[in-house]
Formats: sequence, C-alpha cells, structure tokens
Amino acid sequence: MSEEYEQPSEEHIETEEEPRYTEVRREEEPIPPAPRREEAPSYAKKIIDPVILGDEKDEEDEPEEEYIDRVK
Repeated sequence: MSEEYEQPSEEHIETEEEPRYTEVRREEEPIPPAPRREEAPSYAKKIIDPVILGDEKDEEDEPEEEYIDRVK
C-alpha cells in the first residue's frame, strides 16, 4: 500500500537563505528599559487639608436644638 503525499509548493519550502522567525528574533537588539522619573507625580505635591476631628468639629457646628428648630 503506497500512499501519496502532497509535495509542498516551492513557496513553503524553507531554505537556508531564509532565516526562521526565531533566528531573526535573536539578531534584534533588546528593547531598552523606559527612563525612570526623578520627581514625584504632580498629584503627590498637592497640599491636603487637615481633617477636623471630635471636639474641634463640635465647636463649629450649631447646637442640635437650633438646627431642629430651623429645619422645622
């Protein structure tokens, strides 16, 4: 039993003149790393408002009774 195999066309036959993809990759120079930033990003330079906690906040708020009367 002899089976017939299709012969590859001339376009698909690899020759030594045509380098393979992996061989071409090795010849390329590696990509240099991106330059690093020396300064902090602009959002890190913004001044953050101090947080008002506990007793300080109570002094600024109006008394609860006055607020309830005003809202009604």
